[in-house]
Amino acid sequence: MSDGEISSPLVGNELADNPQPMYRMMREAAAVMAVDDNMVVVCRRGEIEELFRQPELYSSNMSAVDLQNVRPLIPLQIDPPDHKKYRKILDPLFAPRQMALLEQPITELVNGLIDGFAGREEIDFATDFSVPFPSQVFLTILGLPLDDLPKFLTMKDGIIRPEHVVGVPQGSREAVAYQRKTAQSIYDYFDKVLDEREAMAPEDRPDDLCTTFLATELEGVQLTRHEILDICFLFLIAGLDTVTASLDCMFSYPRAAPGAAGAARR
Repeated sequence: MSDGEISSPLVGNELADNPQPMYRMMREAAAVMAVDDNMVVVCRRGEIEELFRQPELYSSNMSAVDLQNVRPLIPLQIDPPDHKKYRKILDPLFAPRQMALLEQPITELVNGLIDGFAGREEIDFATDFSVPFPSQVFLTILGLPLDDLPKFLTMKDGIIRPEHVVGVPQGSREAVAYQRKTAQSIYDYFDKVLDEREAMAPEDRPDDLCTTFLATELEGVQLTRHEILDICFLFLIAGLDTVTASLDCMFSYPRAAPGAAGAARR
């Protein structure tokens, strides 16, 4: 380990309940923290920016994280300069003006979830809100039925934490096999959705992201089926668990930090 690196465990219930002191210590103590023999955490902005500027040394390709996907996830596992090409067509889809159009349907989703536990003295925030909500938003913007929520949660967990689903150690043969099976089910699901959209007359297709992708061009060439599948695969796993975790942190912090609840209300 080189100078400027320290080693410290980044696991445990105490850290999960109150991560801010650990993050502060990481930033102050070293630029890089070793987690185990195969992973480090870069703690400071300057070093993070340096990594991003050198994809030839610090690649984001499929070797960085193996989720049993058969092609690179777009744009996450695409290095520059091609990464920028994909971001150019994807970023406008999530521009403020586009997001403003989703305010009403997303507000209705939030109100519906709150109505489901209104009047109860105690709830499980994750089960009742932070887990289903991101998936419902994802289904809405892609134009998919909300009845598919259980299926999406199963696919998400099968990719991100297969060892928990199967009940075996991380990286074991059974966990990898389940993750691979889940990955194929994601490809199959979106393949079927796209087949159904392509069978419709263009004027009959719903106005959502799945339809948008079928008409999207990259440098004058229409996106291939594989490219659309690789974008949808990433959307499923990247947009669900991270939002759930963010919501959990946002709503648990006032409980853990003295005075935070009052500041939030103000």
